[in-house]
Amino acid sequence: MPETALFEKLAPRYFRRTIEADGSLGLKLVEMHVPWPAETRMAETKHYLESLSAQIGAPRKFPAYTLNEKAILAFLRHLDRTALRRGDGTWIEKTPNHTFYIDTILRLVPDAKFIHLIRPGEDVVASCIQASLESARQPESWAFQQSLPWHVAYWNTAMRIHLSHIGQDRHFFLLYEDLIAEHKRSLREIRDFAGLSTKRVRRADLAPLAADIASMPWQSSARSGVPRAPERRFESLFGTELQAWIRSNLLAYDPIASACRSLRKTTVSAKRR
Repeated sequence: MPETALFEKLAPRYFRRTIEADGSLGLKLVEMHVPWPAETRMAETKHYLESLSAQIGAPRKFPAYTLNEKAILAFLRHLDRTALRRGDGTWIEKTPNHTFYIDTILRLVPDAKFIHLIRPGEDVVASCIQASLESARQPESWAFQQSLPWHVAYWNTAMRIHLSHIGQDRHFFLLYEDLIAEHKRSLREIRDFAGLSTKRVRRADLAPLAADIASMPWQSSARSGVPRAPERRFESLFGTELQAWIRSNLLAYDPIASACRSLRKTTVSAKRR
């Protein structure tokens, strides 16, 4: 299904830029107090869940829950039932910010599995800046409106969280470039890890569920269902001085990639024995 920011709604947090002990840029998550009246929060959550239900092709009315956690649990049950009605035992949610809510997800979905798709920081930062330029004429959109140092700090913090789970059960790691280069093998490994069905599904049926193009136009390529190598924008977007600054402030990618590939190789070898 498309990005829902579901667990962010339950425990909203904001990011505060920090300097880590090693001197690198990072972000600290701080619980956000939303000073809305209870009636407003209830109405907003109800509307949000009903919109999500319609978006995944399973419209449903929800009561106005007094607690967001009850509302989220009700929606999760709805997702489970919807997947089973369609002959599937699994549903997949792919909001990037949910990297910062793994603790919340495990509390509400104890059998959850996590797929960590790792992409080089240079490409991520360039992609975010490109998206901010493309959405500049959409004043109602807040997506990708943060500063360049913020995007660098975000990637660094996300990488630290990813690496803290490497080697743990229910966590699968894959490099973006390996997904592109070894598409069929990667999808087979993801399917085996997540326990996904092997039945064939028409891409035309999946397209509306993969991305909400109306609110996230930068995801239009995701609707094809076929991973494609993205255009390299780092050098064309940034001059030499800015490139040097970004590279000097991003965590080193090679050790991260090496750790992910080593884990993948070990996992495959263990399955063959």
